[in-house]
Amino acid sequence: MQTGKLQIPSNHKLVNEQDIENCPYMQVQKAAEARKEAEVAKEKKEKKEKKPKGGCPFMSSEKKKNPSLESYPATFEIPFISPMKFLLSFKGLLSNDDADEKRQKFDSYPIYLQHSVFYDDETMKKARTLEMCHRFFVFDTFREKGNKYYNKGDFAEALKYYERALSCLKWLTYKKPEKKKKEVKVGTNLPSQEAGEVSTEKTEEKNEQEAILEDDDDDDKYSLLATYNDENVTLHDGEDVREEMDKDMRNSMLLQIYLNLAVTYLRLSHYSLANTALDDASKVSEKSTQILYRRSQVVACNMESRIEDLMKAKKDIELAIEMKKYEKLFNSEPGVLRILNLANADEAYIQQARFVEQRIRERRDFEYRHVRELIARAKEIQMIEERMRAEGKTPRESGEDNTSLSIGAEGSYNEYEIATEVVNKYIRIIEFYQESEKGEEQVKLARKEILPAKELLHEMTFVLNIDFKSYKENPVIDDILQDVTIDIEDPKIQRRLERLKRQKIKDLFEIKGQIYNFQVFKWAVDDYFKRKEKEQKAQEEQNKANQAAAAGQEKAGKSLFRNMFTAEFGLQLVVVGLLLAAFYVFNRNSSLLNGILFRSGK
Repeated sequence: MQTGKLQIPSNHKLVNEQDIENCPYMQVQKAAEARKEAEVAKEKKEKKEKKPKGGCPFMSSEKKKNPSLESYPATFEIPFISPMKFLLSFKGLLSNDDADEKRQKFDSYPIYLQHSVFYDDETMKKARTLEMCHRFFVFDTFREKGNKYYNKGDFAEALKYYERALSCLKWLTYKKPEKKKKEVKVGTNLPSQEAGEVSTEKTEEKNEQEAILEDDDDDDKYSLLATYNDENVTLHDGEDVREEMDKDMRNSMLLQIYLNLAVTYLRLSHYSLANTALDDASKVSEKSTQILYRRSQVVACNMESRIEDLMKAKKDIELAIEMKKYEKLFNSEPGVLRILNLANADEAYIQQARFVEQRIRERRDFEYRHVRELIARAKEIQMIEERMRAEGKTPRESGEDNTSLSIGAEGSYNEYEIATEVVNKYIRIIEFYQESEKGEEQVKLARKEILPAKELLHEMTFVLNIDFKSYKENPVIDDILQDVTIDIEDPKIQRRLERLKRQKIKDLFEIKGQIYNFQVFKWAVDDYFKRKEKEQKAQEEQNKANQAAAAGQEKAGKSLFRNMFTAEFGLQLVVVGLLLAAFYVFNRNSSLLNGILFRSGK
């Protein structure tokens, strides 16, 4: 790098210093020089940070430590969309039914295991053949890189390295189809006379070319157009590990990487996948309190968890606090716990227990509020009716004859379906921009805007799913009925409660629907009514076809009935009668026939 004065172009030597300072060329040069100096300073700083502190090479820096046992705020689940979705879901020329039938096992694998089919580079192939003690260092390199991105807040990038670490121990391999060999035929367009004049050397060269087998297929093409199914994908799950010590080491590594995957999915609000990773962790270690802690955390952080789910989370964290007293890991030296980022386990576990209690209270208040509002309103209408009857009036509730309670029926829950469509549109936006190189900001914006839309949909879904008919199985309804006296088993009250549910969903949509992005909302509404129109037309066509078929059957029956009384049909009956009479006359003297026909007469 040039450290002295910037070199002046040859045609600038006769100008003064002030002109040089104002020259655009020199300004560009200075800016480039400043950028280089900044990059060098940054590299020096990073190298300085990488030096191990305390002189111990096994002490990880703070940036490379495992995720800590800290608490996180509750939010709504956002579906995970794989950046490899198109490649994994490609089904080739097979019909959907055939493809689904051949992918049952493959589709049952979690997405972080399915991604391992793409980690087939030479580094991974070599790592998978190493002894477990040597494989650990490759695994740990990926794990630490994932930790580095996790601690920076780049959870999507952290997932990629955690998946690579996992695929050192458990992975899928894709067997590529055999490449077709095509024979290259080299001919000549020369006239036969001229062709005969070709030298023997040229002829031999052409014969050699004709024998060449050209490989037209390319590895990249197979990767992009691969159809993954149970026939060409194989699971490798430690079948080659024989020694007990290696098995224990592998299980310990699997436990740690599953926990890292789970907390990363938790931070991204992918709660279903976090639970899946914890289920896999339970298969390799049933006595780890970290699994219980993270499972309780995943349920408590999910705003869509029911009271029953939260009560299970409470049991998990209480069991974790009790088991921790006897867990071997937490009886280790404080220095070991600091390396594993578990030094604050006592405080974290107690804090999580308090958080679960808080979430149970919040969820109970949420459910009681909505159910009590509906029952109280039904009671209020009942009292108004009784007062009207006392005054000699006949009350009639609007819509009383409407008993259609199905979602999507005409006039029922249209708002709920539109709210669902809005959430689906946000998911499609995330999916679209996730595949774009410059869509990172749009993905972040969509993830932010989908949360209030999910909150509204969740509230509407809860109201929709309140089952007043099975009130004895719902402790919330049962408790409220202790305070509000109403004959909930009365069919009229049941119908009224269903109408109130429908009205409540409509009110929620009208009051809280203002949070929607207008463009996304308009897109969802347009698609919703287009789909409804299409479904209505299809239903009308089906009704017409059914009516035509019924009319055809009726016409055929009438035609057969009319034909029975035509002259032609009568003539056919006469002919049949004459044939029977002739048969009787010719066989009258037959003892066998007489024995059959006239036995009763004798």
